[in-house]
Amino acid sequence: INAEYMGLLIGLCVGANVLIVPIYVREFSTAKNRGMLIGLGGLCNYIGAFATYILGFGITPKEEWNDSQWWRVMFGIALIINVLRALLLQTVFTYETPAYLYFYVNEDASKESLRIIYKEEFIQNKIEHLENEKRQYTSTETGFSLFSSLFKGKFRRAAILTIILAQLHQYNGVHCFSYYAKSLVQGDPKRPFGMTTVVTLTILISVIKALSAWVSSAIVDVFGRRSLFVLGFAGCFLLEVTLGVFSYAKLYAYSIMNLYMYLLVYTTTIGPVLFTYVSEVLPEAGVTLALLAHWFGFFLVIQVFPFLEAGLGLSGTFFVFSSFCLLGFIFCYLYIPETKGVPRDEILSLFSETKSDQIELLNRKIQE
Repeated sequence: INAEYMGLLIGLCVGANVLIVPIYVREFSTAKNRGMLIGLGGLCNYIGAFATYILGFGITPKEEWNDSQWWRVMFGIALIINVLRALLLQTVFTYETPAYLYFYVNEDASKESLRIIYKEEFIQNKIEHLENEKRQYTSTETGFSLFSSLFKGKFRRAAILTIILAQLHQYNGVHCFSYYAKSLVQGDPKRPFGMTTVVTLTILISVIKALSAWVSSAIVDVFGRRSLFVLGFAGCFLLEVTLGVFSYAKLYAYSIMNLYMYLLVYTTTIGPVLFTYVSEVLPEAGVTLALLAHWFGFFLVIQVFPFLEAGLGLSGTFFVFSSFCLLGFIFCYLYIPETKGVPRDEILSLFSETKSDQIELLNRKIQE
């Protein structure tokens, strides 16, 4: 099979996982621990990226690639992991989610699934929430009309805001720092670091991401999603401005340390939290659109970065990305509501274009 087609197939599978896993975890979570559990999925992604960097040590220089067998090891490890996962899904993790069973099977099946998570005295209350959620989130629309219906009526404001958020999440340029990591951590171009140092510094990026994603999963249900978005965009703005200044002044060691601080802030705050937020707010079709916008932004930024660097220099490119962080801060501060601890059947009220639903929900939270 042609390698390009294999890459496309793998990309489709990865994309399906990025969409399905947050939804599945959300439907098995309580309102109190929903953010933490979805965040753990992001942590696993960063651990996988770290493992990929480690495996990359075995790759030989390009001119020796045809004689190398290491690619077989890399693909073999990935194959073993995926086969193991398929077996576990068929033998251990065989439960459907309560929401899916209630929406598409029957109430009794949903109650059996709920008993995995809740004590018996809480089951009926959760069934009532699922009934409200079913009325709000299920649709009789199919095909493209299902997606167009998101921009009408009750979902319109939530869909528009989350899609804008997904775009701003990418336009801060974070994936350029990973994609072009080796060139960014090489130090002074006239006296670059040795290859071992560059590879070590690159691997350190994935270590920082994994550790900060673990911190993020622990604090997202404490500080809330909106707070992490606002603080994250503000912190990334300040750090990208200083990164641009250090790059302009050719203070390469400070630039590298600043880059690590930026990645630490990003992956602790806005990085993993987006997937939690989108899966909480929108129905499945909406999650699909938001993540499509997210990955389109990824593609666009990766393609544009070399041209920005060639035309504006590295420092100018950082200043451009910092402006999007500032826009993200203003946008989240003004328009993104907090969803921490809010039952899913009440989340849409937070996006109401009138204030009455928001005030009613706030009063209920105060009474509780």
